[in-house]
Amino acid sequence: MNARFPLIYTLFGLLAASFLALAAPASAEYMYRIPLKTLEVAPSNPLALRLTTEELPEGMVGAAYSFDFKSLLSLTGDVVPAVSDVQWRVASGALPQGLLLDGATGMLTGTPQVPNKTGAEFEIVSSYQTTEGRQVYVIVVNGARLLVTSISASGTSTCAVTLEGGVKCWGANNFGQLGDGTTTARTTPVNVIGLSSGVKQVEVNPGSTFACAVLDNGQGRCWGRLTLNGNLGTGTAAPWPYTPVIVSTPASTVLTDIDKIALGADTGCALRKTGAVRCWGDGRMGELGDGVAPEGSPLPAYASATPVQVQGITSGATDIAAGNSHFCAVHLGAAKCWGTAAWGETGVDGGGWNQARQKSPRTITAANANMVSVALGLSHSCGLNASGGVICWGHNGQGQLGFGNITHSVGVQVNGLTSGVTHLTAGLQQTCAVKNGGAYCWGRNDTGQLGDGTAVSPRLTPVAVSGLPEGSGVQALFSKYFTTCARIKGTISKCWGVNSYNQMLDGTTTTRNQASEFGEGAGL
Repeated sequence: MNARFPLIYTLFGLLAASFLALAAPASAEYMYRIPLKTLEVAPSNPLALRLTTEELPEGMVGAAYSFDFKSLLSLTGDVVPAVSDVQWRVASGALPQGLLLDGATGMLTGTPQVPNKTGAEFEIVSSYQTTEGRQVYVIVVNGARLLVTSISASGTSTCAVTLEGGVKCWGANNFGQLGDGTTTARTTPVNVIGLSSGVKQVEVNPGSTFACAVLDNGQGRCWGRLTLNGNLGTGTAAPWPYTPVIVSTPASTVLTDIDKIALGADTGCALRKTGAVRCWGDGRMGELGDGVAPEGSPLPAYASATPVQVQGITSGATDIAAGNSHFCAVHLGAAKCWGTAAWGETGVDGGGWNQARQKSPRTITAANANMVSVALGLSHSCGLNASGGVICWGHNGQGQLGFGNITHSVGVQVNGLTSGVTHLTAGLQQTCAVKNGGAYCWGRNDTGQLGDGTAVSPRLTPVAVSGLPEGSGVQALFSKYFTTCARIKGTISKCWGVNSYNQMLDGTTTTRNQASEFGEGAGL
């Protein structure tokens, strides 16, 4: 027998024995079980779809609008929520005209076409598999807003400097005072021809008959009614320019260093960058400040069609302002005034005599230290000092001096405004100030020109403007006639007072006795 056979038989025997051992019943002492792991099944969460409540962004007529409703969506109960599978629709109400909802993405886009201050209300439904989420939303759409940095809102016409540095005007235009080359009245803003950019200031005179602008290059431009007094400073009395013309010196040299222009009823004055002050136009009440206003001289013997030098202010002036027939400047830290002197508006009380005049600058003794700016009304004047205090002088029949009575004065402290004031302005018979980012006004209030929500008149001491308390971010105020506007965050945002010529660009002629939105009815 081959030697390999014993080995083969031996291996076969071992395998057979192992098989029999496995097949045979095992004794109890060798029996065991391996437990199977129990599968834990998570409790099922019901599918839930929810839209959160949120105030949606406001829209603006003519401006692109976009909002993603998925940002308000909460989807739970699905292992892997597929937000992209959610469907969207408007169940009730109506979206603002010009907006559309994408049913697949939940994006609301478009360009609003119609303003709606009360807001458009609608219900949004989101659908996913077998469940829905619902929520009601509101979108307020404002009108196309004119964005301007400063404004001069006089009795019947208004002009403003735009963000682009252009000038737009609206209102009465019988003298070409809107500067658009016509005499057609405008209820919405029109561009002043030739002033589309590069303008730093615009001013309308108290009578709303002419206007002037200061350019970044230091030149002055004036337009509107041109009188025999040469009130536009262009060296001539004719013809009436319906578009801007250049302010020039007697030598026909164009002034190129004007920093600010102030306009009275028929007179203009320019503060030059050198600190000198020159005036032009009617000087019958001493408005030119050149010491020449002879009584009995025939008009226009004491008028000038080109700027003349104001006595004693050849340098050192830092601010200038105009009333109806008087002017004041800040010169070397003191307030100095000239022109009409009937009620103390130029520092001397003329006892109401309408021929009283101050032919050259007079220092206001009550406001002769650390003055930084001046603001003038019809027949009153106010100054702001470096400490933030306000001093006023002149006519006080409507409490526009702000010290608690109606007595005229040549200089008094305004109640409650001894510090903290950063800006000052004056209208016809009211005065307003910025304090701690809020607006305060005092004086005449029969047409809501103080903005305190009432028509209580007069207000003998400062009252807070309704809607603009301290901390509101008011930067500056602009008063003219019986209308005041506030600049907030760089643009004119709120106005109050007379609105008979749509001064506030809200599309109405409704008087406002509290701070109201500006520019929503611009019609742009």
